Amino acid sequence: MTDRQRSNKKTKGRKKNTEAKDKNKRKDVKNGEVTGDPKAEQDETAWDVVMNHPLIQVLYRMLPFLCGLAMYHLNSYVRLQCPGLLSGLMQLRPAISETDSRQLLIVGAMSSGTKQVAADLNKHLALEVGHEEQDASWNFVRDGTVSWFHGLRFLPAPEGEEKAQAYRKICLGNYTNNMGFHPRMYRASRYGCSSRVTWDQCWARECIAIVDEEWGCAAKETCSPSFEKNLLQVRNPLETIESLVAKFCQGGLTGTVHPSFLQMLSGIFPSQKDLDSYSCIEAASYFVVNWNNALLNAHEKGLIDSWYKVEETSVCEVARLAGFMDIETTIYEPNVHKIQTICEKGEVNDPMSNEEHRINEDLVALKWDDLKGGVHGSKRAKTDEEILLSVRGLFTAFGYDPNAHNEAEFEDVFPEF
Repeated sequence: MTDRQRSNKKTKGRKKNTEAKDKNKRKDVKNGEVTGDPKAEQDETAWDVVMNHPLIQVLYRMLPFLCGLAMYHLNSYVRLQCPGLLSGLMQLRPAISETDSRQLLIVGAMSSGTKQVAADLNKHLALEVGHEEQDASWNFVRDGTVSWFHGLRFLPAPEGEEKAQAYRKICLGNYTNNMGFHPRMYRASRYGCSSRVTWDQCWARECIAIVDEEWGCAAKETCSPSFEKNLLQVRNPLETIESLVAKFCQGGLTGTVHPSFLQMLSGIFPSQKDLDSYSCIEAASYFVVNWNNALLNAHEKGLIDSWYKVEETSVCEVARLAGFMDIETTIYEPNVHKIQTICEKGEVNDPMSNEEHRINEDLVALKWDDLKGGVHGSKRAKTDEEILLSVRGLFTAFGYDPNAHNEAEFEDVFPEF
C-alpha cells in the first residue's frame, strides 16, 4: 500500500468517527437533557450554571423571608406614619409624633414582671403598649410603654461630679443589651447613628442626651412625651431579688456581680461609693430597695398616679387604673368601648400569671437569713442586718407577708449571663 493510500484510509477513519459522534449528539433522550441544537445546549448549560451558583441558591431560599420583612416594614410605615394613604379604603388610627402624649407609662424594678403586663395588655386588650419601646414611628406603642428604665423620670437628678460619673457609667461603659435600655427605644437618632450598629460613640452621645432629658423630668414637668397616667408596678421584693440574682450572679450565690449590672447600679446611684464591695445578693437587694423606694416617694409626691401588686392585679384593673375605661381620661376614645366590652368577660379579670420571662424558674429561692451579713460572699459582719431590714421595710410598704420566706432552698450555680 502506497503512502497516498494509507493517508486516504486515515482520513476516512477520522470522518467516520466524527460522523458517529455527531450522530450520538443528535440523539434525543427522553428527559430532554440532550438536543440536536448546539446553541440550545449552550444556553441550557449557562442557565444551570447561574441557578446552581451558591449566591443564587441563598437568595432563592431567603426570598420568602425578605418579602415578608419588606411587607412588615411597609405595613408599619403605612399604619404608623402615613395612615392617610389608605383613607379611601379603610379607616386607620391616626399617626402620632415623637412628642404627642400617650395614655400609659408603667415603671417598676427590673424583674418585676414588666414584660408580662405589656404582653397581656397587647394580647387580651389589643392595646398598643410596648415593652421597653417608646418610638411610635416604627413600633405599635401609641397607647403607652412599660419600662423599668423610664423610672429615671421620677428620680432626683444628680449634680456636679456625681452627674458626670452617672453619665459615664450608664453611657460610656461597655454596653450590653441585657439591661433593658438602648437610646433607640426612645426615638430615632438625632445624631444619625446607624441602626446596624449596636453601640458606638454616636450611640453613647445619644444616650447622654436622652439620660439628661429624662432624669428627673417628672418633677420639672419637662418630660416628652408625657403620659396621661403613670403607674408603678411592684412584685414581692424577695422574689424580685431572686430573679436578679439568677440573672446577674456569675457563679452562684457566692459568685460575683455581673459587670453590666454593677455598672448600671453605680450609674443610677452615684452617691453610693462602696457598691464594688457588695456581694451579689447585696447588690440586687440594694437596687430593689432603693429603686422602689424612690418610685414610692414619687407616688407620694403625686408624680406617679397609682401603684399595684402584679401578683394580685388583673389586666383589666391595670387598664382601669390607666384611664382606658373613662372617656374623660382616655386619649384615644375608641379604646373605651373596646376595653369595656372585653373586660365584661370573666377570664380577663383574673390576676395576671407569669408566662413571658421566667429566668428564675426552679433556680433560686431565698430566705431571710440569706440577706444577713457574712453569708454568700458578704464582707459585712455576721451581725449586720441592714440589707435584711431594708427589704423587710419594703415588704411593709407594699403589704407583703414577710413570714412566707422563713424557709427556702436554693441552687448554688446558675446559667451564665
